Amino acid sequence: MELSVLAQERAKTAIDFDEAVELAETEFAVNVLPVSPPQLGIKEDGSIILGGDLGEVRATRTGIKGLCKAVRIPDPFAQRIPFDLLQHNLSRLLMGLDSLRVVLRKDDNCAIGFLAGTKGTVSNEGILNATVKSMLAGRYDQPGFHFTDSKFVVKALSDVTVAPTTEDVSYIGQILTNSQVGLSYPMSQLHALRNSCTNSSIMPKGFGQIRMRVTAGDDEENILSGFTRKVERLSLQEASLAMRYLRMSQTRCPEAHWFGAWRGVNRVAGDPEEADMIMNCSDEKRRQVKLFVKKERDDPAANLTPIIDETYYDVFNKVTAGAHHFPLLDDKHALWNLGGKMLERVVRAAN
Repeated sequence: MELSVLAQERAKTAIDFDEAVELAETEFAVNVLPVSPPQLGIKEDGSIILGGDLGEVRATRTGIKGLCKAVRIPDPFAQRIPFDLLQHNLSRLLMGLDSLRVVLRKDDNCAIGFLAGTKGTVSNEGILNATVKSMLAGRYDQPGFHFTDSKFVVKALSDVTVAPTTEDVSYIGQILTNSQVGLSYPMSQLHALRNSCTNSSIMPKGFGQIRMRVTAGDDEENILSGFTRKVERLSLQEASLAMRYLRMSQTRCPEAHWFGAWRGVNRVAGDPEEADMIMNCSDEKRRQVKLFVKKERDDPAANLTPIIDETYYDVFNKVTAGAHHFPLLDDKHALWNLGGKMLERVVRAAN
């Protein structure tokens, strides 16, 4: 498949609520339509034959991935096999689907996703008008709105801060995410933003997180009203977060956790050299840490001399700052989540 000719996934940032609502209503509005799985086809240039009155449409990379996911073909496998084999497998597996819905951009009828089964979606406009509007009317301000075809993210800060080290202030806020193409359910998570930059970290599961499960046919207004009430009650938990940050600044990061962070960065980067750059380490040091972790795992009683002299906070800041290197929102989000996991690890290490 000639991925270079696939339609581009669009991305935009809005700096105020009104601009974000306009984007949600126009450039990032979608239609979710039923299609007949047996009539679907795919062409080598990435176009998708929807059949019936819908005809043939272009598709983004996310759209192709969504079609493969609907029939449970792993995306890495789909990218590597010959196109005629992919085409044959898709045709055969689509015959086994009872129902399928395609997600189309309203303005240019481009396929950006597929939904199989009973999973539903909530519009970005609905999230904005209900949840975000009420949230910003309270203790949150300084929102940032980020749109792509596959994901929508709102980052809003409060005036609640924690200072793990001298003159190093982090603001607590919320990150709201939504996907109109079924990649994830709408979610609200607490996050922390370091200084005035964008070194975000998403709090670990159980610390402050709300997920709204949506089934096809659910009334959007009703489920949004319940979700909004939960978002408004989400506790900032500044005392608990301050304790975690303080522990991160005072606790040496074990080699196993350092290497786990490097591996997480490498999964996003897909390039060991880029992961080394983000973690500010040489190839030799990374190999030494990997060998140390292997020896420690094989012989837990071994008295090995530590080779990592960084704190959890040092590593945490490298990981979260690394999000700047990636243009895709999903990649940034992965590193924000990785930073949040380090908050959980430092608590376990201290206990």
